[in-house]
Amino acid sequence: MDQPRTPLEIDLVRLYRRTTGAAEVGVDDDFFAVGGSSVTAIDVVTEIHEQFGVELSLDTFFELATVAKVAAFLVGAGH
Repeated sequence: MDQPRTPLEIDLVRLYRRTTGAAEVGVDDDFFAVGGSSVTAIDVVTEIHEQFGVELSLDTFFELATVAKVAAFLVGAGH
């Protein structure tokens, strides 16, 4: 399991763990593979907007799904 490398990845791992109930989440683990659902994905997208001020559509989140890819998207969006 790949550990988070940046504060942003640490925050996202915590968010994934909180919303999925997974004890461990690596930066390359797919959100849905660790217990996420379309319902909890809405919670994640909402929290990302509230915490980081970045709009992330559900479709984009479904495509990205891992902490590493979501973090890269947020960095690209200026966070």
